[in-house]
Amino acid sequence: MDDNLSTIVVGFVQVVATIASTLLVDRTGRKILLLISDILMGISLVMLGVYFYLKDINDPVYKNIGWLPLLSMVIFIIAFSLGYGPIPWLMVGEILPPRALGIASSIATVFNWFLAFLVTQFFEDLQTSIGAAWCFWMFGIICGIGALYVTFFLPETKGKSLDEIQNFFISLSTPTLNSEHSNPGLLEDES
Repeated sequence: MDDNLSTIVVGFVQVVATIASTLLVDRTGRKILLLISDILMGISLVMLGVYFYLKDINDPVYKNIGWLPLLSMVIFIIAFSLGYGPIPWLMVGEILPPRALGIASSIATVFNWFLAFLVTQFFEDLQTSIGAAWCFWMFGIICGIGALYVTFFLPETKGKSLDEIQNFFISLSTPTLNSEHSNPGLLEDES
């Protein structure tokens, strides 16, 4: 497929998926969209890794699946646009108490863009050292770890108050935490 047409397809898909995300996020919930996003991104990265593996070992099959990289990228972009693109930014405002929101969201934003910088800066070196297939498989494994995190540690914030969300995090804390050692001021809104 022509490179220009591929770019147009990917851009169009991203716009449509982002619009769909805004319609789905309050209907389905944040957690399920993040989980679907993680799983689909992981699958698409594994598929991309398979394509590059077949190409690296010079298996003739890869010539017949030249459409697979574009399909993998389209699935990845749909999945990212439905979940990990918009929802973490939404959840920052729902999970953090107002008094911590400014500094915590600033730290999260800097950390996010720092990691994006690292991936961009070192992707080519990583690809050279471990190969394109393993590079994409590694990112697919990271998506799998993300799916486990979302499943077991991330609260659903749809329709919940800050107190309900904070109580979820308290319930995850160690059993030795009791009222005489806790700092209730951490959970209260000072505004």
